[in-house]
Amino acid sequence: MFDLIRRDPDFSRLFNLTRDLGRAFGGDETYGLASAWLPPVDIAETDTEMRVVCEVPGLTRDDIELTITNNVLTLSGEKRTEAEDKGTTWHRVERHYGKFTRSFTLPRDVDSTKVQAKYNNGLLEIVLPKSAAAIPQKIQIATGK
Repeated sequence: MFDLIRRDPDFSRLFNLTRDLGRAFGGDETYGLASAWLPPVDIAETDTEMRVVCEVPGLTRDDIELTITNNVLTLSGEKRTEAEDKGTTWHRVERHYGKFTRSFTLPRDVDSTKVQAKYNNGLLEIVLPKSAAAIPQKIQIATGK
């Protein structure tokens, strides 16, 4: 089972608080935090593998780095802001930009040498096969004496 490493703060609560403060004081809803973001991640498991899907719209595969070190899967990258047009007045900016890092402790039964990752249409999909010893085996029961 994956465990989220708590090195990264939970920005969603912070965004909600700062948005509400910004609204209360009639100012910027994000209160200066528009550059911080964490892409959402789904994690699923079957008998043979773990699967991680991360939403990273607006990035290319070259913008994302994926590593496994000491049984920890780390996704990191940066979503850069678009070039600002001189003379343009922005009325609302809800998309988040900036660097991100997500780290997850892998179960010991994942074979990190066989991990595969693909990126398509803003989704990064990581397949982490389980080691042969971790896959449930059906045991035949003999009859007789």
